[in-house]
Amino acid sequence: MNKRSLTKAVLATIVIYLLPTVPAYADGSSVEENNRKFCEKEWTSRGELDQRMFNSCMAKQNKGYAGLEAMTAKHKSLSWFARARAGVTEEWTKRGVVDYNMVRASLESEVDGYLDVEYMIEHDEVSQAKLARCKAEWSRKYEEWRMINACVNDYD
Repeated sequence: MNKRSLTKAVLATIVIYLLPTVPAYADGSSVEENNRKFCEKEWTSRGELDQRMFNSCMAKQNKGYAGLEAMTAKHKSLSWFARARAGVTEEWTKRGVVDYNMVRASLESEVDGYLDVEYMIEHDEVSQAKLARCKAEWSRKYEEWRMINACVNDYD
């Protein structure tokens, strides 16, 4: 194998392994590009970017996205999870730019609410009638488990 062929093989290998780590949107942009747009908007004032705060924001957004992906891998089997992720993402998207740190935090609250309600169901701490009423009240776009949890804990 000559040097040029070896170089092409190495580059092809790098591309194959790196591409899956940078998710792309339908328009071809990446999560990294989304986070850059978000943080530039957050930390630019009168045309000047606060570089220190931008760097901190980028770290938070990247960590938020990584946490969101880990949470998705862990909870994707829950029947309501995909709808909740889509709904929460929509809530934290402005002009096509997603605040991944808030999506992660909000979805984490939904998972915690769900786990609390599941515990109450398993231990007969909530009536089915009350649970049904709360689910009906807090399941518009998706089941808002943090609010369902608060509802079932609201003592009559």
